[in-house]
Amino acid sequence: MQLRSMVSYQKQRHSLTSTSAHWQQLTTPALPSHRTRWDWYCDTDSIVASALKALLTGFLPSLLVLLWQSMALPRLIFLCAQGEGRHMSLSNLDRRMAEVYL
Repeated sequence: MQLRSMVSYQKQRHSLTSTSAHWQQLTTPALPSHRTRWDWYCDTDSIVASALKALLTGFLPSLLVLLWQSMALPRLIFLCAQGEGRHMSLSNLDRRMAEVYL
């Protein structure tokens, strides 16, 4: 929704039905020749554009969350727990990680 409002030209509506409609009016470019307009992305008839929209709004966010929760966050918690300097053994460090993470 937000990406579509940034890159697609749409006629401005004057109804203030919700905050998102008002935000869309503020972020929608007024001119069709706006620099961030992607004709191929805004085209609703193209299979490539439909696939790209599905990829950008469906698969990519879930992939980023998966990578953050499975790779970055445990490593950061390990480094923080290790930086505390309270635990001499790895098993105690693992317990401390479980306390912080869970």
